Amino acid sequence: MNQDNENLNKLVQKLQTIAEDQFSNLDIQFAIHVDEDIPEIELPPIKIRNILMVYREIINNTIKHSQAHQVSIHIQFKTPTLFIAVQDNGIGFDLKANYSIGNGLKIIQDRMDEINATININSQLRKGTQTELFVPII
Repeated sequence: MNQDNENLNKLVQKLQTIAEDQFSNLDIQFAIHVDEDIPEIELPPIKIRNILMVYREIINNTIKHSQAHQVSIHIQFKTPTLFIAVQDNGIGFDLKANYSIGNGLKIIQDRMDEINATININSQLRKGTQTELFVPII
């Protein structure tokens, strides 16, 4: 991943491309909504890397585990925060279950902590999951 001259606008374009590529050959209705006016704010490489890695993990988890038929992604920037939401209509999961320490949810949380970001996961069995990322940019 070339991170020279990386900025928020380019990152959001990458997020959109990742989702489009991942869902393009699947039997899942997919929609992505991206703010049009994403600024070209320069970002540190660690922030870019962690956002991309967490986003990919969320998309992969959705594809592999949710059994969803519909997925909606929203990406917007409201100073000073990048907001990313991934919502599906899949089977959901029990957030209180004791998942092993080495799982993706722990890794996601660690990556968000490293960049002082917040993740909210709301899931209901048989109703789907919504994952929200709040990433401070400025």
